[in-house]
Amino acid sequence: MSAQPALSAPLIDWMSLGKVAGVSFVFGVAIVVLFSVGIIGVSWMRGHDYPEANVSAARDLDDKDVRAQGPEAAANQPLGATLAVVCFGLCAAAVLFGLWLIIPQFHR
Repeated sequence: MSAQPALSAPLIDWMSLGKVAGVSFVFGVAIVVLFSVGIIGVSWMRGHDYPEANVSAARDLDDKDVRAQGPEAAANQPLGATLAVVCFGLCAAAVLFGLWLIIPQFHR
């Protein structure tokens, strides 16, 4: 008579895999959104602030024409610089944290 094998734990913990996939998806989307908002900040910093009605006309303007638009376009420059620095800084921090998680020598 042969003994029956003992029941073992499942090979894959599906709940943990689902959690990892969900968190990875959320943070992946968050990094893309942060980078996109940072690009908007750079655009504001350079003085590009287009109303929706003038988007097609504003695309044809060069930087000299945008600076000549007056104080309305210049008002968003400090806000745009701050927004860009914060968003790009958070993106860089997320990349560095990911590298820290991946590289085992950093965990010693």
